[in-house]
Amino acid sequence: MDKNKDTEKKNKSFYFACVICGIAVIAAGFVVTNSLSVRNNTNYEAALPSPTPKINGKQFVEVKPTPVSTPAPQPVQEVAADPSPNQELASTKLIMPVNGIITVNHSLETMVYSPTFGDWRVHKGIDIDAEPGTEVKAVADGIIEHAYTDEMMGRVIEINHGDFVSVYAGVSTIENVEQGAEIKQGDIISETGNTALNESGQNPHLHFEILYGGNSVDPIEYLKD
Repeated sequence: MDKNKDTEKKNKSFYFACVICGIAVIAAGFVVTNSLSVRNNTNYEAALPSPTPKINGKQFVEVKPTPVSTPAPQPVQEVAADPSPNQELASTKLIMPVNGIITVNHSLETMVYSPTFGDWRVHKGIDIDAEPGTEVKAVADGIIEHAYTDEMMGRVIEINHGDFVSVYAGVSTIENVEQGAEIKQGDIISETGNTALNESGQNPHLHFEILYGGNSVDPIEYLKD
């Protein structure tokens, strides 16, 4: 009887010890598995690229600017300035194109009053009052470049003198000259009239201009006293 109890007691102890060992084995396996899982997840997350920022729920990719090379500055070439009209014309004194009184001066910077239009405007030449039919003469030697009728300036004669061009506007006729004809200083080319519409509000006169390099210059600086 006692032997049976001892045997039963030993069997229970053995079973209990087996259960404890089994639990220990299961627990050890769970710890090892969980450790490996954490390690693997850590390595996997470390291998992932860092997420791009999100703004208002939208994901943006950072784009690095591409460096642009700046070309070296090129040297500036100096351009020789046109010679002053004084240098070209100072040696040539021009005769008065008509005998009369200068009533309107050359003015490009200060406006002058126009009695024809009732306003203020620039004046590219000089106006020389003279009685109608007064002789108009070439101010220097040259070649007739143009002789034409302009809607605003009336009948116009232009003479090329090489370094400059003289312009005679509002003359009574252009019949006395021919394009390409050679002209000597003092030759009569026309007579004063009142054919310029843009200056018809003035007394009969000659509108006289000098062009140097296509630009208007003051004729008074080059006319003989």
